[in-house]
Amino acid sequence: MKNSLRAIACVAAMGGVLLSGCIVASPAAGFIFTQVKYPGDLGPGTGSNMGHSECMSVLGWVAIGDASIQAAAGGKINSIHHVDHQAFQVLGIFGTWGTDVYGQ
Repeated sequence: MKNSLRAIACVAAMGGVLLSGCIVASPAAGFIFTQVKYPGDLGPGTGSNMGHSECMSVLGWVAIGDASIQAAAGGKINSIHHVDHQAFQVLGIFGTWGTDVYGQ
């Protein structure tokens, strides 16, 4: 009985670790694999320049980066035409979130 309680506790702990991994916010997210690109905001500018920003997460424990629109614009885009986003995730272990800004 004692061993079965330990086994149940181990399975529950492993499930918690696996389910609390890197979750990427996306309109279409897969449990095993996600790779999507979709449009974001629209603005009044034209789209002759492009900037990119990205952040990443590992196991949901460590997350680094700046995927903001301001970081993607990088001071070289003052009038935003449109914004695209990308999400990538594998088994909740590793994931990235990217932002592309187009404008002048």
